[in-house]
Amino acid sequence: SFSIGTAFPFWINNLVFPGSFCPVADFDLLRTAYDKAKEQNKKVWVGSLLSSDMFYSEDNAGNPDIWVKYGTLGVEMEGAGLYTSALRNGARALCMATVSDIPGTTKEMTADEREKTLNGMIELALDVAWEFSE
Repeated sequence: SFSIGTAFPFWINNLVFPGSFCPVADFDLLRTAYDKAKEQNKKVWVGSLLSSDMFYSEDNAGNPDIWVKYGTLGVEMEGAGLYTSALRNGARALCMATVSDIPGTTKEMTADEREKTLNGMIELALDVAWEFSE
């Protein structure tokens, strides 16, 4: 999945911004990644991810049902920081994630599946990076 935006329940956000801030992807990177994924017949979803350092907490970032209800595709730990840093520094960023656990369910990839199935996403990320390197 590609994250167009991230939600992040961090109190530190209130120290930097006078209101709510939703860090987002660079649209050209997102569009290029989406188009390349479709050309390569890869399954792809575009939407929001929850960036949380509570990914491994007992309550899994609070009640996951509320995130699922509002269309959150998954939980990860770096997207919000990646986007915020890119925006602050005038750079491009795109969070590309292979969702291994589905919020609100018991569905998850095994260690063996994670080891053997992530190459497609990595190759796609390299294709997109190459496109923007020229």
